[in-house]
Amino acid sequence: RGMTIDISFSNIILGDNHISFIDVPGHEKLVKNMISGAFGIDILALIVAADDGIMEQSIEHLNIAKLLGINEVLVFVSKSDLVKEERIKEVKKEIVKLLKKLELNLIEISEFSIHKAELVAKAKEILSKLENNKKENGNFFRYYIDRVFSKKGFGSIVTGTILSGQISKNDKILVCDLGQEVIIKNIQNHDKEIENATIAQRIALNITTPKENLKKGMLLCKKGILRGFDKIDCVIFPIQKITNNQNAAFFIGSKKINATINILEEYDNRILATLKLDEIIFGIFKERFILRDNMKTIGGGMILNPITDPMKKTQKIQYLKYLYDDDFKSAFKILIDAHKCGFGLLQSLQRFNLTSSESIKIAKSIDDIFIDEDFLVIYSLESKEIVKNAILNLIAKNKNAIFSANSINNQLKWSSPNFNKEVIKELESKGIIKKSAPN
Repeated sequence: RGMTIDISFSNIILGDNHISFIDVPGHEKLVKNMISGAFGIDILALIVAADDGIMEQSIEHLNIAKLLGINEVLVFVSKSDLVKEERIKEVKKEIVKLLKKLELNLIEISEFSIHKAELVAKAKEILSKLENNKKENGNFFRYYIDRVFSKKGFGSIVTGTILSGQISKNDKILVCDLGQEVIIKNIQNHDKEIENATIAQRIALNITTPKENLKKGMLLCKKGILRGFDKIDCVIFPIQKITNNQNAAFFIGSKKINATINILEEYDNRILATLKLDEIIFGIFKERFILRDNMKTIGGGMILNPITDPMKKTQKIQYLKYLYDDDFKSAFKILIDAHKCGFGLLQSLQRFNLTSSESIKIAKSIDDIFIDEDFLVIYSLESKEIVKNAILNLIAKNKNAIFSANSINNQLKWSSPNFNKEVIKELESKGIIKKSAPN
């Protein structure tokens, strides 16, 4: 019956269930704090006071949960000792109707009062039966910092929830926003030191960098996986009117920055858009975000293209639609066409949430391309013509010119030696060039 100002954390062990609680503010003026906590939640416990009933901000919170992909809702009608049974029934009916309208799954709805031991026991029983529904989103370690402090004898401590992957004591990780690698000296989960931690665990990390360097919203990840961009392509699900070039507050993980919305196309109550951000973010494919303007949530959505690509508007719209539908084969075809100098698969984890081998398998189902599996690059027939013409121009200048796959690579930096060998082989087969005799 108190007031939550900022997010706070606690936990309880019930049978085999070790449950972490992220308590977020309910007040309408503190929704930005609520969003920071909501990114780490996989089941939403909605607390509705029996005397107040559903509040306006409760509806906004449920909309935010839905936009973040949190579909499982557990409801406790608190302060049930203060009202009559008829009022409790009325509030329950109101809640069920709202959740049905928002298409959220109601796990259970239960009365609660801190003054009734049997209701406290019932709440614990409900919690003990919950199952972990957290799905892996990216098979590499990702973790947004939501709190920073220092502890005497330890140094810098950060807290957050693991969004994907796992981590171990003494591992090196990158503070993406700083471009700095740090070592994990200690890991704690609910005040207990542990050697390893994995997805959905709420953990504190003792890391080797001064506290002054760290901020809420920074992302931790393994080095070499994510690149940062200040422009992303996305799908937005609006809950208020959104206009072209509208400014909004952009929330991702525990980070909040300013964004400008450039609408590409609206269809089926969805908006395809490019977001221009005030800061670089290290987003991944289908990572969720929230947009707010004038103290109201106007929508949210998913990043579809976290890596900026030079592309025509019509190409981009079709590309984003393919990505939304997880039609990677069709998306690859557009990227191959857009990238005349080869399309790299090295960033497949960030770009598609696919491993390089999964991306290569998809690429092999596409006709008339060359896949360099060593350098993880796909080349089109047009790319082949560019290399072929470079060789023919060389011969035109000097019919006795000597060259190799590697020397062509010196001229065309984007063309890999393996791809050059393929073009040379084709020209040899047509009798246009021939191998020089060894000395």
